[in-house]
Amino acid sequence: MTVTALCATAIVLVLPTAASAAGEVTPTSGPLAGGTVVSVVSPAGLDSVIGGGLYSLGFLPDGSLYAWGADGSEQLGDGPGQVDRFAPVRVAAPVGVTFDSIGAGGTHVVALGSDGATYAWGNDGSGQQGNGPGVNGQATPSLVMTPPGVSFTSVAAGAAAAYAIGSDGNAYAWGANSLGQLGDGSTDPTQSSPVPIATPPGVTFREVSGGAAHALALDTNGNAYAWGSNFYGQLGTGVTGGVERTPLPVVMPVGVTFTSVSAGDYHSLALGSDGNVYAWGLDMFGGLGDDAALVDQSAPVMVAAPPGVSFVAISAGAMHSVALASDGTAYAWGRDDGGQLGDDPAFANQPTPRAVAMPSGVSVISLSAGLDHTLAVGSDGATYSWGWVSFGRLGRDAGGVNQPVPGQLAAPQVTAVSFDGVDGTDLAFDAVSGSWTVTTPPGRRPGRSTSSCNGTSAENRSRR
Repeated sequence: MTVTALCATAIVLVLPTAASAAGEVTPTSGPLAGGTVVSVVSPAGLDSVIGGGLYSLGFLPDGSLYAWGADGSEQLGDGPGQVDRFAPVRVAAPVGVTFDSIGAGGTHVVALGSDGATYAWGNDGSGQQGNGPGVNGQATPSLVMTPPGVSFTSVAAGAAAAYAIGSDGNAYAWGANSLGQLGDGSTDPTQSSPVPIATPPGVTFREVSGGAAHALALDTNGNAYAWGSNFYGQLGTGVTGGVERTPLPVVMPVGVTFTSVSAGDYHSLALGSDGNVYAWGLDMFGGLGDDAALVDQSAPVMVAAPPGVSFVAISAGAMHSVALASDGTAYAWGRDDGGQLGDDPAFANQPTPRAVAMPSGVSVISLSAGLDHTLAVGSDGATYSWGWVSFGRLGRDAGGVNQPVPGQLAAPQVTAVSFDGVDGTDLAFDAVSGSWTVTTPPGRRPGRSTSSCNGTSAENRSRR
């Protein structure tokens, strides 16, 4: 008797230690007695990355989310234990749910699910889980209490706050508010569920970015707004000092609109419609990238791009900045005490952009700055990291030494393939085809004519 039994409902992967995801299996049916050799295509590497506080996140092409680094507040989302991970582990998403938009805060994460719901996990000390009062931090994704009748279309996170754009055209925020970072006009120190940001009349926000204690927003016309702490001029309003509890307009460069914004700890970045990057706020370490004077700026100044360079993406770290040029070259500037600029082993702060030392022939597809580390996906399909190594945030074996140039996260490896809960045997890697082979175990007892495939991944059985 033959049955549709080669379901491969679980493929456990290592990235480079254990995690789980699914890969393609050929053939998809075989004899009930087992003994069929099947081929399992090696899973692709991460196709996008996000830098958090002392941790990092990344997506596989199938939408599964991985995390690595510090887990002191359960921000990795892989379950209870507060175990720092020095290699990626899979975030324990609800069954059948993948994530899309992600906001990585200091020690919390907020994410949009494929089911239309919003989830959060990690620290909840200021209500940044968004699930109401009296609920402690969550070790796995838990539902955010979205306003009645409203779903969120994008999310972002600051150090201890979270932000979202609603389907009703309003922007929302929750979490810490001691310095006005929620933008709702209130003096309440925290909010444990989303509250509307006090958007100016006639303005609709389409993007929000959170910093240490300030936030930026971009409206549908390409104008920027800011609120929260302004101690270093990071609001870009033309003045320095004080706290603003509702959004104020950023002083826009003449003839330029912004296409994206990114908030660092105490400085701000914006990508201009002219292909230039603009910056304002703290410049102590050169994070504004405009010159060697290291003068704080209360309104946007143009970053000193190399001649002929046009930028297409930006990301602000704590006190360093990165940007992606149209030719796939990554640039970085600002603080470099741990190698987060990725340009050389000198660990020297840079007041203007310098090219990241990617391997020869490798351009950058996506780029993200964490607290004091940086991540990138290369044109070769590999994921790269550099900067501070503590807590495992680089996701690779760096020997406990900060890394001043990019190095690869290890490629995924299949460690087991199971068929309806039973592991196959003789797992081997075929270097010629780049795929894995495994022999199927005996199937179900006679009398059953079919075997169902549930398409889910097995729980990790060999995490270190």
